[in-house]
Amino acid sequence: MTPKEKKRHIFEMSLAHAQASIQRIKGVMDDAQGTANEYGAPKDRYDSFRNQQISRGEMFAKKYNQSLSDYYHLKKVNPDDIHEKIEFGSVVETNLQTLFICCGFGKIESPNLTFYAISKQVPVFAALEGKKKGDTAIFRGQTIKILDVY
Repeated sequence: MTPKEKKRHIFEMSLAHAQASIQRIKGVMDDAQGTANEYGAPKDRYDSFRNQQISRGEMFAKKYNQSLSDYYHLKKVNPDDIHEKIEFGSVVETNLQTLFICCGFGKIESPNLTFYAISKQVPVFAALEGKKKGDTAIFRGQTIKILDVY
């Protein structure tokens, strides 16, 4: 698989992960709101079930908005661009792992590929930013060798 094909595959896996996350969170958020609506008004002043469900729905609404933000941020990546240095939208292969610099989704796996989707805010990005293929970086006392950037 060429670097361009591999980057497109990584991008599409990240996109599918983001879409699944949005759907999952929306389902839980809607379920909490539906439960609160079905329950009706609190039965007395000590009855907090409805308020708990509303709070739960609001918590998932925040997560839903963050997931949408991550999705739209990911859509800014052009999967056909091949990068020379590590920056937003780069795929970085190191001696330790493969990183996709986009959004903080964490570990994403398929039968053929495992990588970590990270945001620019994570500390390891600060250590790697601007580096090129063949460079090394020190992060938390560990040497990271950059095998490829695309």
